[in-house]
Amino acid sequence: MSKLMDAKCRNTYRLLNQGEVWFPKGRPRVAIADMDPEWRFNTARFLERRAAVLELLYSMGELGVLGEPTMQAVVGEVWGETVTAGPLFSHLDLLGEHASDAFDQELERRVGDPVAWLRTTPLYQALVAGLPRRGKRLAALAERARHWSTCPARTGTGDCLCDDIRAAAAEVAA
Repeated sequence: MSKLMDAKCRNTYRLLNQGEVWFPKGRPRVAIADMDPEWRFNTARFLERRAAVLELLYSMGELGVLGEPTMQAVVGEVWGETVTAGPLFSHLDLLGEHASDAFDQELERRVGDPVAWLRTTPLYQALVAGLPRRGKRLAALAERARHWSTCPARTGTGDCLCDDIRAAAAEVAA
């Protein structure tokens, strides 16, 4: 695997295993707590649409991170100081048979339903925290989010209608 691909996989692994920040393409990272609900909704949907690719990148990144030799073997002591050789072993090297089987089963589960797996990641959980899950409130959020992604003020093509859309959505949700 190329160094660039390896870095992309490891970064995907790290990104999905945290729930503090989002990295919008071409812009500085942003705290998830600072994202408005529409943006978090759109980001969660964006991730769901790419779940299968994200699962592959994540799994490759996980194997890369866990397969990195980090543990050393103690080979003796000289003048009271421990002498080590290594690094020789990775976390994957030290898995027992049952742990290895469980790891393989988890990989199969991810591949079998990448969207269900994605929804369990810390990043996804942070993005959807506090968002409505169904009903009129979810429909209103989805409508606002649909506008947000194409808002004329955001894209620089006209005046924003966000306030009108929010007012109409509030009436529906009431």
